[in-house]
Amino acid sequence: FFALLASPLTGILADTLGRRSIILIADILFVAGALIQAFSTTVWGMILGRSVVGAAVGSASFVVPMYISELAPSAFRGRFVTISSLFITCGQVVAYIIGWLFSTRPHGWRWMVGLGALPAAVQFCMLFVLPETPRYLVKSGRKEQARRVLRKVYGLGEGMESMVSGVLRKVEKEIQEEEDAASERNIPQSDKTRWNAQVARVNDNFTQLISVGGNRRALIIACMLQGFQQLCGFNSLMYFSATIFRLVGFHSPTLTSLSIALTNFLFTLIAFHSIDRIGRRRILLWSVPIMVLGLALCSVAFLYVDLNGEEGAQAVGNGKRWPMIILVAMITLCTRDSDELGE
Repeated sequence: FFALLASPLTGILADTLGRRSIILIADILFVAGALIQAFSTTVWGMILGRSVVGAAVGSASFVVPMYISELAPSAFRGRFVTISSLFITCGQVVAYIIGWLFSTRPHGWRWMVGLGALPAAVQFCMLFVLPETPRYLVKSGRKEQARRVLRKVYGLGEGMESMVSGVLRKVEKEIQEEEDAASERNIPQSDKTRWNAQVARVNDNFTQLISVGGNRRALIIACMLQGFQQLCGFNSLMYFSATIFRLVGFHSPTLTSLSIALTNFLFTLIAFHSIDRIGRRRILLWSVPIMVLGLALCSVAFLYVDLNGEEGAQAVGNGKRWPMIILVAMITLCTRDSDELGE
């Protein structure tokens, strides 16, 4: 819920404070939320910690792809954003390994959630040596600083200075065209960092998304793909896999869940190398039937598993066959969801 609330607010703050500043704020929220959970002694303390982390997730998931795409060279922009998704799945593998190592220790759950502060703290420190994006700097009137950033990105080799100047002119032109179009629609351009101007531009952008036919179709397609990705239930199966495997009778549910995370990471890696060659639409068309098969297998298998509370489960009439089918079905889902709708 707090991730949903944070995402639209992040867009306004990113234009006001800068992309890097918002990532720094998200890191602070990650650290605070993880520590609140680790030292919590009540349910409401855990809810507070999870809410803070949710706000951090909403902010980071919005602004990090923006930061990467605005800073990366255009030829590598899509690949760098995909690398971000690859490292998310890698982080899930690391999280499951940590969960497995601490699952049998007294109060191990405190270490599980508390260690989530470590990568955020490391990223917070590293961001101080990383620049702001050229687009934000140009938009803020700091053209020479944007030029220095572009020189760092493209290097100082032969012909690089002319490339830097070309990229800078392109960014300036795009921003000027956006402002000219907004001016024609009577959107205030003076005091652009003030909240009333920011809110006016947000309202204008939303209006343009809805009223312009091409924008509306793209928005509907994007929302439907992301909606179907969430509504298919894969995330529920993924994030609660350890609980599911415990309920269906696996003796080491966290270790079993690691197989799901590893499959997700490996097939994201495969998608990273093949998506430009095969094409996103073709992969989407191949993926949907396999996901349907995996979800159908899960549904049928759960019908034949007699859940027995927190003490495990008994498979009706076939020993461990149906729990193993659930595991296979979830692995099948990971092989396709890792490279499908989210792309």
